[in-house]
Amino acid sequence: MADSRGPDVVIAGGGIAAAATAIRLRALGLSVGLVVRELPPLPGIEAIPLRALELFDVLGEPDVAEEAGAVEVEGPAHEWHGAAGRVPARFVHVDRVALAAQLLSRAELRGATVQRTPRLPRPEDVPATTVALVDGTGRAAAWSRPVQTQGSAVAWQFRAPPADEVAGRIVRGDGWWAYRLGHAGASWVGVVTAAGTLAPSVLESAAGRLGVPPESMVAQGRRPAWVQHAAQPVSGRRIAVGDAALAHDPIAGQGIRFALGSAIAAAATVATWAGDPSRREIATGYYRNLVEAEAVRHRTALDELANPYQQAPSRPEPPTEPAVVRFRADVVQTELSVDGRIEVGPAVRVRDGRTVRWVGAYDLLDLARLAADPTPRMLVVAGLLEAGLDVATARALVSWALGNGVLIDAAESGDSW
Repeated sequence: MADSRGPDVVIAGGGIAAAATAIRLRALGLSVGLVVRELPPLPGIEAIPLRALELFDVLGEPDVAEEAGAVEVEGPAHEWHGAAGRVPARFVHVDRVALAAQLLSRAELRGATVQRTPRLPRPEDVPATTVALVDGTGRAAAWSRPVQTQGSAVAWQFRAPPADEVAGRIVRGDGWWAYRLGHAGASWVGVVTAAGTLAPSVLESAAGRLGVPPESMVAQGRRPAWVQHAAQPVSGRRIAVGDAALAHDPIAGQGIRFALGSAIAAAATVATWAGDPSRREIATGYYRNLVEAEAVRHRTALDELANPYQQAPSRPEPPTEPAVVRFRADVVQTELSVDGRIEVGPAVRVRDGRTVRWVGAYDLLDLARLAADPTPRMLVVAGLLEAGLDVATARALVSWALGNGVLIDAAESGDSW
């Protein structure tokens, strides 16, 4: 769509969220210009839930994490308030600078332009012909002020030599917690405390429990670790992605996942603005609701830890799954992202109030038909296998549906089979 008036979309920032948004917008046919401040990138190793790698498939860049040197690992071990265990999920650890560079390079290969500048333009100085201004400037939220914050924690960052154990580790102390993420090139240590100075005794205790020799650690500075939420993640033609929209507490390990997910959703929103102005309000509401739902989920997760700086993560035993199940959730009309555009259609309302249409590539409306009447759980799994899911995915989907109130125990509801 671009002409002499400039690109359809201007993106501020050159990090993961900004570059991912550019890639997706180019795939949807819009011209993109990124404006990147001439600042050194913040180094670090970050964790991505393994299931979130599907988002790279949506971007059309399935190998980008591997090219950035990502390594697959077990979930982190934890020693927290007297309890020990391991997070029961798999992750990948990746160098955030390498991943951002890979994504930005691929955005350029797809036709996005990159302008490096010491100062970002003011939104009002961008030509009115530009359809959207995307704020991908991270916690700086250069185009998305004001922001709301929760807490005042900071993370003291350290680089250390590679450890024998690449999987992460999380430990808790008196008024602090710390983590180590392994990688082929280095280990990365974060010590999270209240604002102030880092006591030498805290650093020594954290390093010892993480299995990192203190003398090998090289300080990399201090960063915010509090939750930060843009008061208006979308307003007018401006839309925030990644940390500019919602910066997570690092204990969640969800920052890159949200950067990618919000980028894909923002691109669909902007493409709808550009292609069908009559749906602008619907698209804007879709994105606003998506960010707010993520913020609620994140705050709820932190609340369930009963303050992550004082309590241990709970590890409840999984419930026994019922023999006979029935679809129970309400099907409602809501905004959906379909083929890169926002439209209104049916979706399933889950227990916490969110609306969900697809879990991975599976359409939950098919599950509604499959278990409309009381049905043996194993027959539901068999139906999912016929739909093309593998055994592990089918069982996981049924467990997810039971845990989120989409399926219920038919016996407890008084139904019979």
